[in-house]
Amino acid sequence: MRVSVPEQGKPHLLDDALYVSIASYRTLDYFSTRRALAGGAREVVLPQWVVNNQGTFIAFEGLATVSEVGGSIWLIRHGHRRMARAMNAVSIGLGTQAVVNNYTEPLVFAH
Repeated sequence: MRVSVPEQGKPHLLDDALYVSIASYRTLDYFSTRRALAGGAREVVLPQWVVNNQGTFIAFEGLATVSEVGGSIWLIRHGHRRMARAMNAVSIGLGTQAVVNNYTEPLVFAH
């Protein structure tokens, strides 16, 4: 009798949902950071020249998204699905925390 085992090297629906979550929080991070900067805040993680240039900041967020998803797929293909999912969950949690922080910071408008 043969038992079919799901293939370990391909992402599943949960992995796809995590990838969508990564892309979503990265998009929200872009918009929340732009909003906070417009209100007088300063970026504390990235260099100012990255966040002050719209094209550079969009490219950064896009490359970060591709890197996170690509790294996760690489881990899955090499048999480390649990590690990939844990990495994604931590990234989503920290990214969501940054977005919430950006939206809850009081806006300080310069006169």
